Amino acid sequence: MSVIPKTYRLKASQDCPEAGLIRADIWEREEYLKKGNCEYDMPEHYTVKGEKVRSKSEVTIANMLYEKGIPYRYEEQLQLRSGKLASPDFTVYVKSEGRTKLLEHCGTFSSHMKT
Repeated sequence: MSVIPKTYRLKASQDCPEAGLIRADIWEREEYLKKGNCEYDMPEHYTVKGEKVRSKSEVTIANMLYEKGIPYRYEEQLQLRSGKLASPDFTVYVKSEGRTKLLEHCGTFSSHMKT
């Protein structure tokens, strides 16, 4: 929480239970540093929000998050404690916990999966 500007540090209270929701809305709309464009030999994929993503699987994930009203950021560039930079596929804001979680999609969706 200390890295978030004070302007955005809203705390839900009994007097204003929607404060957590307002905070999530601000978080989702504010500008953030994205991973730089990488040259890759693949078709362009776009989400229902109009974001360009790297794969059809990421389109599916982004669209599901959006349709469920779950605030997320795509390939947000984050600095790790070691000083290295990382860009997980999705940084998701968990409203009920008031914090973010990382979602990294590894692999592909397959219609040939055994159940």
